[in-house]
Amino acid sequence: FFFVGPMALSYWDRITYLHTHHDRFAFHKTLGIAALLHFIYRFGSLLLTGSMNFAPDSLETFLSISLHASLSLSALIFHSPVKRAQHSPMIWREFQLHSIAFAFRSIGVLYVCYFGGCRARGIPVIVAHLAADEVTRRYAQGTTMRDMPWPT
Repeated sequence: FFFVGPMALSYWDRITYLHTHHDRFAFHKTLGIAALLHFIYRFGSLLLTGSMNFAPDSLETFLSISLHASLSLSALIFHSPVKRAQHSPMIWREFQLHSIAFAFRSIGVLYVCYFGGCRARGIPVIVAHLAADEVTRRYAQGTTMRDMPWPT
């Protein structure tokens, strides 16, 4: 493949693209690294013990769910254009808000189960889909992924 722009750079040169003036205090980046480490911890625990060690009465469990919720919401600090870029795979408002809505589909289920209402775990799923429908109603510009102009 022949890449242009940032994709043509070496691995270490591309890493510098993670540092941006939009996240001046590295808030989103720090949350992202913490969430990645949390995934590694939970899946490592699953492989080693057969359990991810989520406990319904644990502050650690509540905070770990909140970490992922905070990461999704912190994406709102970045400016995203309302209109999609027609010739480059760049995030735009509809895509950004869909990502948050669908992240909260899972996060909502975890919160509902954490607070003892696992029988109602379908509610956050339905709410997330209604939120995604509202985002689509307000910002739709074709299909989100099928119309994405991927590099060839």
